[in-house]
Amino acid sequence: MIELKLQHQSREAVLAKGLEQTADYADRGGADEAHLVIFNRDEKVPWDERIWQSEAHYHGWHIGTWGRSTALLDALTTAPSFPNGFIGNPP
Repeated sequence: MIELKLQHQSREAVLAKGLEQTADYADRGGADEAHLVIFNRDEKVPWDERIWQSEAHYHGWHIGTWGRSTALLDALTTAPSFPNGFIGNPP
């Protein structure tokens, strides 16, 4: 399960809320693994602060956490989508 968030607050605040939601969604969906991707749109923030990777443990879940710029988000939102929910080339 992958949860996507836009960063409108501090990284810590978005992580706290995002980890809670990611674990909840993963529990409800019966996921095998969980990831949280946070997109930072603030162009004043240097790249090395917007792009990062870490791991967190939350309520029994080992959650991969990722910080990204919006270049990836922009690419995802302009890629063709398919009725089965896949973005880009279908599997």
